[in-house]
Amino acid sequence: MPIRLFLIVCAACAFVLVGWACGNGSERASGELTREGFIDAYVDLRAAALRDEDGVLTDSTRNAILERHDVTEETLLDYVDARGRDLDFMRDLWNEIEVRLDSVPPEPVEPSP
Repeated sequence: MPIRLFLIVCAACAFVLVGWACGNGSERASGELTREGFIDAYVDLRAAALRDEDGVLTDSTRNAILERHDVTEETLLDYVDARGRDLDFMRDLWNEIEVRLDSVPPEPVEPSP
């Protein structure tokens, strides 16, 4: 059974925010996922899920978004794990995500024929 990325990331973040995740909050090596890259990918994933009637991404949609951002589920989870103990960083990260999601216009719903 495939696991939906946004549920994994949300669960990981909950653990991170209560101090269960591993990591030291240090910056990653050059070429790794950046803060901006994480935010862009996560916002696109959540916005796509929010636009779905059931709030669930299809595997093909999820994979297309991950590919467009050149990331994997593991990359996103590793990013959260590596910074999980830096609560100020995580608070600012999720605040930025919330602001961006609030500014995503809802996709218009087309009437049924």
